[in-house]
Amino acid sequence: MYVSDEQRRRWLKLTRLLKEAQKWLISLLLLLEVVLNYIFVITPKK
Repeated sequence: MYVSDEQRRRWLKLTRLLKEAQKWLISLLLLLEVVLNYIFVITPKK
């Protein structure tokens, strides 16, 4: 199957965006974990 240069460029841009999104998602999940730990562990229990 022949893939045009335009399609290849679009695909590369898409994969790059996905990689960036993945990095951001992992960072957000780590941040959320820290926040939840802070809320549940560090705040005094009543």
